[in-house]
Amino acid sequence: MVHIIRGIHVRYFVVTYILKPDDQYDESVQIVEKNLTNKINVTANVILDFKERTVVKARLNEKIDRDWDLLRNYFHQVYPQVIEQLELGWSKKEDSANTESPSADNESS
Repeated sequence: MVHIIRGIHVRYFVVTYILKPDDQYDESVQIVEKNLTNKINVTANVILDFKERTVVKARLNEKIDRDWDLLRNYFHQVYPQVIEQLELGWSKKEDSANTESPSADNESS
């Protein structure tokens, strides 16, 4: 289960796979607000940075393509609400920082 934090600009989507005795994987997902700890860096298999829209880490037993769109879209299929909240938080932050171009809603005819 992943908790969605509203009103906070959560930056990282972190996935850790744990191999079970039956050779199946358990998937653990967490969202990290600001800083990645050493423990997260060491144990996580996939880390997506939603502020920079980059793949920080992507590994399993085999090579995983570090393509942002590919990984973002895959996890969006599994966790659509979480991914959309992460993107929405950063798009709102960017919109408030970008005051140079007014939105179409504010333009007068």
